[in-house]
Amino acid sequence: MHFLMEMALVISMFVSLLAAAWGCLNIWKGQTDSIKWLERGQLLVISLVVFSSIILLCALITRDFSFKYVADYTSLGLSNFYAVTAFWAGRPGSLLFWLLVITVGGTIFLGTKKYSDLPEETKVAYWMLYFAIQAFFLFILTSASPPFTQLANIPADGTGLNPLLQNPGMAFHPPLLFFGYGLFTVPACLSIAMAITRGEDSWMKLTRGWVLPAWSFLSAGIVLGAWWAYMELGWGGYWAWDPVENASIIPWFVATAYLHTSILGQRYGVFKRINIILVNLTFLMCVVGTYIVRSGIIASVHAFGGGGVGGLLLAFILFYLFLTLSASFFANVKKSKLEANAFSRQGLLVITVWTFIALGTVIFLGTMWPVISLGWETNPVGVNAGFYNTVTMPLFTLIGLLLLICPWFSWNEGIQDKTGLAVSIFTALCLSGAAWFGGIRMILPLIAFGSGAGIIASTIMLALRNKTLSSKRFWIAHGTHLGVALMIIGVAISGPYATTQQVAISEGQTFSFSGYEFTYKELTASKRHGIASKMANIVVSKNGQEVGILKPEQLTFPGNNHPHSEVSTIFSFGRELYATIHDIKNGRLEPLTVSVHPLVNWIWVGGTLVTLFPFVVFFPARKKKLHSPDAQ
Repeated sequence: MHFLMEMALVISMFVSLLAAAWGCLNIWKGQTDSIKWLERGQLLVISLVVFSSIILLCALITRDFSFKYVADYTSLGLSNFYAVTAFWAGRPGSLLFWLLVITVGGTIFLGTKKYSDLPEETKVAYWMLYFAIQAFFLFILTSASPPFTQLANIPADGTGLNPLLQNPGMAFHPPLLFFGYGLFTVPACLSIAMAITRGEDSWMKLTRGWVLPAWSFLSAGIVLGAWWAYMELGWGGYWAWDPVENASIIPWFVATAYLHTSILGQRYGVFKRINIILVNLTFLMCVVGTYIVRSGIIASVHAFGGGGVGGLLLAFILFYLFLTLSASFFANVKKSKLEANAFSRQGLLVITVWTFIALGTVIFLGTMWPVISLGWETNPVGVNAGFYNTVTMPLFTLIGLLLLICPWFSWNEGIQDKTGLAVSIFTALCLSGAAWFGGIRMILPLIAFGSGAGIIASTIMLALRNKTLSSKRFWIAHGTHLGVALMIIGVAISGPYATTQQVAISEGQTFSFSGYEFTYKELTASKRHGIASKMANIVVSKNGQEVGILKPEQLTFPGNNHPHSEVSTIFSFGRELYATIHDIKNGRLEPLTVSVHPLVNWIWVGGTLVTLFPFVVFFPARKKKLHSPDAQ
């Protein structure tokens, strides 16, 4: 079985390589007679990749420890749910899952009308690129990172899954990211294909139904990863500027920049070359993120080791960057110029795009600084969280201000709706003033809070005054902006104004913190599914009234003697209470860490809206009624 699975991937790789080479030869000769065979080749590749993925999944569920990957990431005591999620827990499995998404995405696009309407030469160029990308992933899976390695001595039990990964958030966070990564492959390849064949620039419209879901999946993966960090790691935050976290958000900034330049590209025919670069740079940054996470080049709390994939990924990144720049340079586009001043919706969109690019660039340089500084430092040290917070906070605030005023400007010049702009700004100022009197005194959080509140008011006004509420574009844009506004408010307040206290405390003792009283009532011990639990019951009261009970736990997993802290919260859209235990000695908590996080749940609500509204693109458009004398 192991040999059979390895051969399935090897055959897939050779089919992809031959198809890519055949497509390249056809492009060189100006022929299109290979298109049917290329399409059949894709069906063969997806069949073999899906078959291999199913076999790996079955091996994980049945705990077939003859597979090294299964032995490394599962155990007999692991639940079936987490055995399934072990598919993407390690490098070989996660790369196979990413390849699976790519092959499925390419095959779905093959069956669409938009694909069938493409010129034959564009189809050949598209498949040449798509097969080359699939071949690259298959080469890694058959050489540096094979998922079907067979063990000579089969262990009685496996190593098991890292306890930190045994969480619903982490079960869905990686596949959502890979859905985003994989779906960006279609628009990236199509844009270069049209550039190579000197075709039209209609690829932006053709791939809108791919870019929006891909962006949404990527957003969902990032938000869910932040929630997992908040609920599982126990340090009380949701973003630590870890290299692995940064690796996922860098392509998000590039993709978001592209979403805005593509609006101008489709509406006014501008930024055609820039759009080719941005959509391919998004895909490329996904690979760069994988290089950061899986090459071992940068140390991270949850990165994978080297394993020989770093050099392959770097070679692919450099080649694909050269291909992207070359394709954009030789693309058959008419010269166009943005005919609008800075104080127009076009101008403000351009400023927004540059802000997103600046954010992605700053985070990329900060993440790669240990590598960059090797040129002049013997022992380079990475930048800390303070650097990112200091540099990015003004840019985040600027985005909030741009979202506040942009809808009220005309596309070409000046303000279109002075009343709407005035009401939005007035709302922002009033709520900023209220926040000031409520104790929010830092300037940037205050401005960000006001702009987020103003965006909410703007969105409500636009919805009430808009006569085309059935418009999908309206709900995709403004619904997503509403979610971003909620996240801006949550980030602006929850981070700078979170408070934390650590207390060593015994049963029956009470302490006060941030206006609350915390009483440690008792410690209870239990065991479920082989996991030993020690749970502290902390009664929380305020002004003599009980607010709730915090129940932080210390968990000990089978085969792992190192205790793992489990967070407990008392939910609130205002001030959420948060508790975790570091150590327990004879019933004494040493220490108990309690935190107060104001408005943190606005981030998760806003993130949910951000990830859901782009899927409005799939809703059927309402047909306009035709008014005629016969109809009356």
